[in-house]
Amino acid sequence: MYFLVVIAKYGHFTFISVRDCAQFFLGGTPPEIPGVLKGGDIVIEARYKPICQTYRDCRRFMTLYDTVNKIPVFSAYRYKGQTGGTLTRTPTWMGEPQASNEDYKIEKKNGKYDRGHLFPNAHASDEIHQVSTYTLTNVVPQEKTFNSQSWGKMEEQVKALMDELCCNEKNELEAFVVTGAITSQSSAKTLNNRVDIPQTLWTAFCCFNRFKKIWFAYAHFGDNAGNNNNPELLPKTLTELKDKHGIEPFPNADCLGAKHLVGEIPKGNCRVPKLDTQA
Repeated sequence: MYFLVVIAKYGHFTFISVRDCAQFFLGGTPPEIPGVLKGGDIVIEARYKPICQTYRDCRRFMTLYDTVNKIPVFSAYRYKGQTGGTLTRTPTWMGEPQASNEDYKIEKKNGKYDRGHLFPNAHASDEIHQVSTYTLTNVVPQEKTFNSQSWGKMEEQVKALMDELCCNEKNELEAFVVTGAITSQSSAKTLNNRVDIPQTLWTAFCCFNRFKKIWFAYAHFGDNAGNNNNPELLPKTLTELKDKHGIEPFPNADCLGAKHLVGEIPKGNCRVPKLDTQA
């Protein structure tokens, strides 16, 4: 399951072993995804391809890609806060042999679905990391109002939480995040008869707080449908995510015993200096 390197206009993506990109998983442990990933091993290697997303010769995040449905199963990344500049314009989308940009361009005329980032550019630490998120292997067809309203607001709230709560023992802002998509098993919908439109999106983060000496964890999930179906995405525990969808984004003791957040943003006292923008 090695050895496919795809050269794109702005970078390249290397299909590798899941464990070869372990720096984006908390404790180096990949998620547990029913029927897809178990004990760090891919269940169907011919279908699911791990990608260590690389841009300008630096690994930026990790994606597990479904070559049948032509969407990512999840993207995993380390959140480090804002350390550098931000994009002033939308970059050119980086292509991928199986998920053509034309599929999304055709849908744009219908106006119902966006290219929904799993690793959102707003969570990237600087302009270079933001550009790296603009690859079709990091997006799914996402219902427009879900993307712009309840899901987008949730991403902003999670960013504020991580900024406040997530400071490691080195006094660095650091959180581990996994965001994924779940396909419909009963009535699959597709974009341009090629790209699967997922039924559900989910996300979770886990991090350590050096001041309180505890771990925090937080999860969200919602239907990929109009905003009336998702008026507000309320915070969930990792246990609720597992019970509802069988997914364990952080299968380790630290996160399983983490404090789960409800209500107002608690004071975590994380006030850390900017990190090295070359990381």
